Amino acid sequence: MDGDRLARERDYHGEELAPALAAFEAARGKNVSVLRRAKESELERRGTLEGYGALSLGELASLMERHDREHREALDGLCGREMERPLA
Repeated sequence: MDGDRLARERDYHGEELAPALAAFEAARGKNVSVLRRAKESELERRGTLEGYGALSLGELASLMERHDREHREALDGLCGREMERPLA
């Protein structure tokens, strides 16, 4: 999956931060709710994710967590650099 291409197509850079975060939080909350209710047999069901290949629902959950963590780490780094800049 080409994340940069998706960001351009969906104009992520043009979105307002607060509504974008609220929409992401709501969508991810729905994902987590479904995953928490899933039975072991459901987590083992397999499918295909475009640009990634075959994986189980449980593997998809792990992939989502890793993806979110990478974004959080990137944002932490940006915020750290932002905070280090002198005030004008």
